[in-house]
Amino acid sequence: MATRSAKIDQKADLIWAIADKLTGVYKPHEYGDVILPLTVIRRFDCILSDTKDAVLQKYDEVKNANSGSSDHAFR
Repeated sequence: MATRSAKIDQKADLIWAIADKLTGVYKPHEYGDVILPLTVIRRFDCILSDTKDAVLQKYDEVKNANSGSSDHAFR
């Protein structure tokens, strides 16, 4: 139980350290403009991690097939 508590404390310390770094760059009312998009991006990254290799392979196929116009593949 003590080990679990120590890990939680380490994670909390990391989060606060990141928050302290943001303090210098962003004003408190701007935190939501940064944290929410990063949270959504991270969530997408976690959800899509199982298919990442297939998506990157398909991207390379489409990119190579169209050589100059990647928009054409998505129409």
